[in-house]
Amino acid sequence: MPFLAPPLAGLAAALAAVLPPVAPYLLPAAAARLARAGREMKSPAAAFPLAAAVLPFATAFGLLGGGTGAIVAATCALAFVALPALGLVAGATENRRREELVWLSAALSGVGALGAILAVTLVEGVDPGTLLARKFDILRPELIEFYRDAGWTEETLAATGSAFDRMRDLVTWHLPGLVLAFCAIHAALLVYAFGRRAGLEEAPLVPGSFATFRTPLAAAAAFIPAGALAALADGLAARAAVTLLIPLGVLFFLRGMAIIRALLDRGRVGLLIRAPVYVLAVQMPIPVLVAIGGLLDEFLDFRGRIPRREDGKRAAAGREEGSKRNMSDVKVILTDEVRGLGNRGEVVSVAAGYARNFLLPKELAYLATPGNVKRLEQEKKRYDVSQAKEKDQAATVAKAFEGLTVTVRKKAGEHDTIYGSVTASELAEALAAKGITVDRRRIDLEEPIKRLGTHTVHVRLHREVVATLNVEVVAA
Repeated sequence: MPFLAPPLAGLAAALAAVLPPVAPYLLPAAAARLARAGREMKSPAAAFPLAAAVLPFATAFGLLGGGTGAIVAATCALAFVALPALGLVAGATENRRREELVWLSAALSGVGALGAILAVTLVEGVDPGTLLARKFDILRPELIEFYRDAGWTEETLAATGSAFDRMRDLVTWHLPGLVLAFCAIHAALLVYAFGRRAGLEEAPLVPGSFATFRTPLAAAAAFIPAGALAALADGLAARAAVTLLIPLGVLFFLRGMAIIRALLDRGRVGLLIRAPVYVLAVQMPIPVLVAIGGLLDEFLDFRGRIPRREDGKRAAAGREEGSKRNMSDVKVILTDEVRGLGNRGEVVSVAAGYARNFLLPKELAYLATPGNVKRLEQEKKRYDVSQAKEKDQAATVAKAFEGLTVTVRKKAGEHDTIYGSVTASELAEALAAKGITVDRRRIDLEEPIKRLGTHTVHVRLHREVVATLNVEVVAA
């Protein structure tokens, strides 16, 4: 039920505020649930009050943890639930790519989160990064003492203390960058990991998985000068550049992970190998290398260079599988006529191997997912409307042919036989002289006109509208 989404989303935001480790799951899951509820409303405009209703619920649940808890819960609800959910409702339109939804959701979350940071700064008169740094200073000795009592060595405790200090400095100087980085990760999880829960499978989006994720070109354009500024400048300029590099680096890390996913998909690697690969990819310093790979992909297109498995033997094997119609059949939507299979726009069942190795790589078809079937239905509706309009226009033109005779002059010999024949292009020119424009390919010359006199020609203005044209051939 759509109206249960706001209180559940508010509860998730409040829990994320007090349990940060589970926030990467709770927040995108809540946003996805709210987005589906918004898509189920009769009008997209109804999604706005539905999203707005999350804030009071989050605030009420957050009050159980005190005033600060209510503020953090409301901020989470606004930036990471309500705004990205609205982005999915408004942005999941026809022919939209999934990465564009990631960009949109991340931008909306960033606006909400940075707005909250600015509001706290104006109200408290202190940067939120400084406030969090003070909390780090309070917690640091308590945690170090706890770890010492747990039996940690002094060397390990010193390394842990250094890690706390680095984290404190990072939060103090680069909190906006860290927040924007989380917004990017949150948006990617929302669209790809929780996309089905958000109803994106039924949306008329361009088919694609996380393996096709790309960053906007502007990200690469901003990364290079920001990196140079961070390396060469100092003081405030360098800190601002690093703040910008953090979210950009995360975007390129996501793109690098998409490349890894594409490689694993092409190799048909199972979960037992995928899991340790993904775990290894987030162990420092490998994320830096993955991000560099994502940045280079903007210029080198690694995924476009990966060979596809589509040789003739595999295609033939796929067609043989298709004739058997076994339990591995899949449904696809044809994008062009395939002899012996069907015409454009038809939904047909084929063997999974035939689809994977021939139809899909050749872009002769795409999978008949619920979203693609819905998109096909919408395209058919637009096609029917377009055809009806063309038919009306053709009927109007057909009326101009009533009683119309065009004259074509040709050189003739004995027995009224002309040299050559009257061509469709000549008839199109004769019609144009009378103010009627017709494509010569629509003029149906069933038999060549090779004699003087009056002849009847059919003009197919539309598949359901055929006009009759009288042609008078006279000697030149």
